[in-house]
Amino acid sequence: MRACMLTVILGLSALQSVISGESEVTDVCDIDDNDAAADACAMKKSFGGSPFFNKNFPNFSPAGALYVQYGNVVVGGAQQLSPSRVYAQPSLTLSLIDTQSGDQKYTTVCIDTLETGEVSRTLWAQTGLILDPNTSNLVSTAQPVLPYTSPDPSPSSGTHEYIFFVLREERAGLLGNTLNLNGLLSKIADISLVIKSLQQNSEVVAVSYFKSRYDGIAINGKQANAQQTSSRVAEKITPSISGKIVNANLNAGSAQLIPTRLVNTTHASQIGAANESDSNSDETAEDSISESDVDLNSKFSGDSTKTASTQGQNVASNGSIIIFPTVKPVQPLKNGTSREKVADNKSYEDLCELENDAASDGCAMASAFAGSSIFPKILPSFTPLGALYVQYDNVILGGAQQMAPNRVRNQPNVKFSTGVAEYKTSGKSYFMILANTAEMTRSVGISWAQEGITINENTGEFSYHSSLCKYISPQPSAAETRSYVFLLFEQPQGYSTPAKYMSLFNSINSSNENSIKIDLDSFASDNGFGTPIGGSFFKSSKQSQDNTSGYKFRRSFKPNAV
Repeated sequence: MRACMLTVILGLSALQSVISGESEVTDVCDIDDNDAAADACAMKKSFGGSPFFNKNFPNFSPAGALYVQYGNVVVGGAQQLSPSRVYAQPSLTLSLIDTQSGDQKYTTVCIDTLETGEVSRTLWAQTGLILDPNTSNLVSTAQPVLPYTSPDPSPSSGTHEYIFFVLREERAGLLGNTLNLNGLLSKIADISLVIKSLQQNSEVVAVSYFKSRYDGIAINGKQANAQQTSSRVAEKITPSISGKIVNANLNAGSAQLIPTRLVNTTHASQIGAANESDSNSDETAEDSISESDVDLNSKFSGDSTKTASTQGQNVASNGSIIIFPTVKPVQPLKNGTSREKVADNKSYEDLCELENDAASDGCAMASAFAGSSIFPKILPSFTPLGALYVQYDNVILGGAQQMAPNRVRNQPNVKFSTGVAEYKTSGKSYFMILANTAEMTRSVGISWAQEGITINENTGEFSYHSSLCKYISPQPSAAETRSYVFLLFEQPQGYSTPAKYMSLFNSINSSNENSIKIDLDSFASDNGFGTPIGGSFFKSSKQSQDNTSGYKFRRSFKPNAV
């Protein structure tokens, strides 16, 4: 069965090359005022760093945007996800550019590819998928051709890419019927016969992918096998939120456990598909390893072993829902992360060695900082004490994400959770700065500065007391990709911003934010800050189709409720 499926995938590659070469297709990135096209374009760009896709689908132009959702994370392309996060079969949502073409049946195939671009195995094949007109979910009552198998890369195999294809079926169930004819397939010596069948009856409509590598974290309660790559078929779990069943309608193996974590009820999910990936970035090698998704923190609600069925009890006083996935960095940063002392003269160990969600998320962001050269090129050191969560609408920054300027035009919601039990935020004040740079040097522009911030110990919410520089919407030029870096410092007792910096901050506005610069190392030293206790960042570049009035989620697709 697996050999046959690999044959099919190779056929798909040849098919797409033939289709792209024979007909002129409007590039999806040239379509304006269409949300599906914008998200499909972002995914297409993210494939710029994929060896398999560059080799086999160099001219692919999707007909829609595919949203692959694990729990409350929607895959956005090039995201690094722990195998423990993707053990259960995901739900699929398809947003077509041409909404009139939705009355069809579809097949999905997920493959596992290696860093070399070679296909390792097939993880999932499902036929007879129908596009729900109300939710845009892809649902099927048919038995899967190949049940979803949990990704489980071995320690020695490096970073894997897991690629999802959605194909339009001209005849319902064709792919499944073909693959189930084991006797016939076993006699087919000429792969061209299989390719020809796919060329005549199927079409690749949309794609999505994520990256993963061995990290030693238990997968669904079972310790990852460090000696070999094992195959785990996803267990069939029916989650519930306050007693209501979630996502149980895809097929027999589709329902997944929705982990719980603190999320504002008005922005309940991360849309990874909003990550506008830049295929021209010169940081592809390191960034592909360090890009990791980060959701709002679980520390605020205590026991992370509670399941979704007990969520009704886990509601913060501000009405937020408590959510708890566990995040481990794929490559924990081991150099430069040791912190000898902090403001209250207590010694702490490396965040990457601590076992809690905020520590894991903070360590993951430290890895992302190193992968994008923020540390040490912009910061001489970065030894966070926890996780800084920056949320734009329903997008929570995960590090190295590409964001269109119109998606970050409004001031974000920011929270901090300590990963070190001994470190308390109550009774302390903090300074937050948003630096921007295209050169990756310590001389940076300033897009936001706040002093005297206080942090709620229980919820992580910020209270702002003094704005030195109001939030300025990112305005990268057409010829550059800029990094926007959030840094949170603990203020010394009795702190007040020195006059020279006060004057500088007050002079910054939208017309000069990229030209007025400060040296971050000198700034931290002059203010007695030391290393930041938390940080986050994104990248942004100018896009011709940006709507200056602000991006609106007009499409019918919304992440499944959490």
